[in-house]
Amino acid sequence: MVAGVVKINNILNRAAAENRKITDVEAGDLVQIIGTIVVAGNVRRTAIILMGDKDSQEFIDSKDYSYP
Repeated sequence: MVAGVVKINNILNRAAAENRKITDVEAGDLVQIIGTIVVAGNVRRTAIILMGDKDSQEFIDSKDYSYP
């Protein structure tokens, strides 16, 4: 749980330091990190569907789970 909170803190602090809103990819990362924290308690399972701008190449690339 602590590791997840640290990751969330890092994402939000980076955006704040750059004086900008979080990106759609960062928002997706936050949701997935929260899901990981919930599962870590061994009480629940998560299923997440992330939807973003179909024209955002950054979002599309973030959904590519293929490994070289």
